Amino acid sequence: MLSNYAKVSRLHVKKVQGLPSAFSFRITRAYRAFFYFQNPDHAIFFDLDHR
Repeated sequence: MLSNYAKVSRLHVKKVQGLPSAFSFRITRAYRAFFYFQNPDHAIFFDLDHR
């Protein structure tokens, strides 16, 4: 289910360079959340950062 949200274009999901299974998405224009999928139904959010 969560993996479907990774495909929503409004979130601007991007693969994180240097971290093989990590992704980030836009919270606002200035902030992004970083996460990876532990399994198809569980995402682990490990950082919020100013762009």
